[in-house]
Amino acid sequence: MPKQGKNRSRKLQAQKLKLENRVSAKRSRSAIDADRSQLVHNNTYDSLPEYYVDLDFRCVDCGVQEVWTAAQQKWWYETVKANINSKAVRCSRCRKQRRDEREVQRSHMRKMAARQAGAVC
Repeated sequence: MPKQGKNRSRKLQAQKLKLENRVSAKRSRSAIDADRSQLVHNNTYDSLPEYYVDLDFRCVDCGVQEVWTAAQQKWWYETVKANINSKAVRCSRCRKQRRDEREVQRSHMRKMAARQAGAVC
């Protein structure tokens, strides 16, 4: 019986080492260290990231493939203080188009409110 425990322990250590090597290889590409003191606003049971790496994603609106850079992630999570579980889903062109559409709607609503206020007075 003791031999099985030693074998299992060795196997687990080998798996852990393999995972660490894979993580360090991934980290070396384009990693930017995370400032964990800036991530305290996240109330999560998951571990907070030690670093950010470039992530590929496909835009949900137009389907274009884009990269969410490590620098963009750092800004999003640490400066904007966004939830650590949020991810990029739209390309920059579709995000801009969505912002512009919302601004047109806001402008229209402001004009309607001003028109209504003028009629009441």
